[in-house]
Formats: sequence, structure tokens, C-alpha cells
Amino acid sequence: MNIAIFISGKGSNMENIINWVEEQKNLQQKSKIKISLVISDNPDAKGLMTARKKNIKAIFIPATPFKTKLEGESEQIYISFLKREKIDLICLAGFMRVVKSKLLKEFSRKIINIHPSLLPKYKGLNTHQRVLENKETKTGCTVHWVDETIDGGEIIVQKKVTITQEDDEKSLAKKVMQKEHLAYREALQKIICSIKKN
Repeated sequence: MNIAIFISGKGSNMENIINWVEEQKNLQQKSKIKISLVISDNPDAKGLMTARKKNIKAIFIPATPFKTKLEGESEQIYISFLKREKIDLICLAGFMRVVKSKLLKEFSRKIINIHPSLLPKYKGLNTHQRVLENKETKTGCTVHWVDETIDGGEIIVQKKVTITQEDDEKSLAKKVMQKEHLAYREALQKIICSIKKN
């Protein structure tokens, strides 16, 4: 399985996925899971350097002219790179753009994303702020298949955290991020097991 990871920044979840793949290879010498490509829409994304240090092809591809979505000519360039590397699965890991129909069609049910809430609640941005404003007692994260809805694809894995009175956006984000790392690993394991069965 050739995996591509899309990032926009630090790449914490990307690094977690890379570490998981390395662990699988240590556990199973015949493991055929490979991170073949990391793509960022941000030339200054720290995650690009992290991936390169791991000898993974990591490239910046502009996603202009749109600020919040991947569409048009840029989308086609992304697709060309993904096809060239024969990518089987795309992991969105802090990629701050909405994936549009052409990429979704080319890689149908081959794109997953992680969102910092217990979907279907709190889709979109400013998740932790909204969770705290609504005085929720639980939140968490969700790994889901990507479709044409915003954060609305089929859920693969969810992890919960408890919110305390002391929590603010920063502390809550830290708690949820720890669960995100567990959730992404579990989701990838589920997907691979499903492929093996089929």
C-alpha cells in the first residue's frame, strides 16, 4: 500500500503515521506499507523537513488561486503526482483545504481525514472554541472517509476525551491531539485489515 500524506503545517499527525509505518515494518518484515509521498500547500510547512529527514519524498505544490479549497489546475497537478507515485491511500493530516470532486472521483474511497471533534458535532473550524462555549463535557476526534460533504464522510474511528473546568482551548487541543495519534493508527490498521480480507 502506497500512502500519500497531505499537510499544511507542523505535521504532527504525519509524523505519527510515519512512525506507525516504521513500527509495522519492524513487526512484520514483509510489511508492504509505504509512505511514498508527502505534499504540502505551504512551502514553509515544518512537516516537509521532517519527512525529508526520514527519506520520504516531500514536496510543496501551490494550491492557488483558492484559499480554502483544492480545485482547478492545482487540483490536476496534485492528481498527476499521486498517480505517478501509484498512491493507494491519501491521509489528510492537518491539510487546511477542502478536497473537491475531481480528486474525490479519481481516488474514490481512498482519502481519509482526521477532525478534532466527535462528528457529526462541530464540523468545520474553531472546533475547540465552540466546544468550550457550549459547555460540553466530552469531545474528541474522528477519522473518517472523505466525501463531498464537509467533515461528513463515513466514520472509521472515534476517540473521546473528558473536558474539565480547568480546560481552555490550548489544553483541550493538547488532549485531543494525543487521541488523534491513537485514532489515526487504529483507522489505518482497520483499513489494512479490511483490504487483506477482501
